[in-house]
This record gives sequence, C-alpha cells and structure tokens, in this order.
Amino acid sequence: MNIICKLKQNMRYNMINVINKLDNKKLLLFEKKNTQHLLYWLHNKFSHNIHVALFANLNNEIGTRQLDFYMMKSNINRYLPIMKKNIYSLGKIPDHKNCQNLDKGYLNIPNPPEHTLNINFSDVDILIIPGLAFDIYGNRLGRGKGYYDRSMKDIKLKNKKLIKLGLAFDCQIVDFIPTNAYDQNVDYFCTPNYGVKKTNIIS
Repeated sequence: MNIICKLKQNMRYNMINVINKLDNKKLLLFEKKNTQHLLYWLHNKFSHNIHVALFANLNNEIGTRQLDFYMMKSNINRYLPIMKKNIYSLGKIPDHKNCQNLDKGYLNIPNPPEHTLNINFSDVDILIIPGLAFDIYGNRLGRGKGYYDRSMKDIKLKNKKLIKLGLAFDCQIVDFIPTNAYDQNVDYFCTPNYGVKKTNIIS
C-alpha cells in the first residue's frame, strides 16, 4: 500500500468515528439545514426546469430524504445512480415517490424502476455526491471503491456543463485530502453552516 492510500485509509477510519458520534437529533437538524441551503441555491442559480442526480443516503452519509421530498414538491426532475459492480448509470425517480422508498438493488441501495434506466447524462444539470470528507480545493474522500470517481469522469466527458456538488456535515470539511491521478473533484460543497460554497479547484 502506497503512502497516499494509507493516509486516505486512516482518514476514512477517523472520519467514520467522528460521524458516528453525531446523535439523531443533530443528524435531522443538519439534514434540514442542507436541504434549505440547496433549495435556495437551486432556485436562484437555474431558471429552467432542473435535472438533479442525487443519492439515497447510507450509514455515515448525510440524509437526503428531506431534500428529495422538497425537490419532488418543486417538480424538479430527480435521478438516482444505479450501481451494478463496475457499471454506473442513472434512472429517473418516479414523480410522486421518495427515493428511499424504491426497491433495493446492489449493496442494498434504492434503485429507480428498470424502465427509467439509461438516462442521457447530457440532460443532468447537477450531480449531488456523498463522501466521507471534502476539502476547499474540491478534493473528495470516498469509501475506496471508486464508484463515484469513475462515474464523475464518465459523465463529465459527456456533459461539460455538469456541476458536481458534494453534500456533507461541517465536520467533513478538512484542510487537505491526498489524491491519486484517478480521483475526481467537486465544483461545490454544501454543509449546514457553510451553505453552498464554490471550491478552489487547482488545475
């Protein structure tokens, strides 16, 4: 294991321990604040009908149920990733259904209905991404599987206008994350106290 992989592994372990100490009351409050920040930002940044790919949160990830509910009420087009081992695609969430109520698929992740698969990546305006940590340069620490790194690279090749936004708790914003050549960064991050912030991506 090289030094960068070892550093990232230690960061994952430490961050999971920090997140696990947050109680349910704080988790719901942080989710509510992020939802308010994101909805305000979306409605001010986009004048057209928005297409947003989000995620159904797992353990150690900030909640998205409230965000999904209010985007549904605002008639925002919502999509979820579908992960089958190394394959990544997007499917549309039915207009009147919450993402967490969909049937579970690979890794017990909610999946949109089969007939909505193979969405054109060029139609998506924003990709909302989970992570264990982010830094101000847009670097992201994932869980080490590479799903989102591969997907972000693939989607960005097909959609140059795509905005990548990391959704997190405040404690997940760190000074610096070590990266490898295959790591993909985000354009913005959103946390309960920071709100939506543009990252300082280093080319």
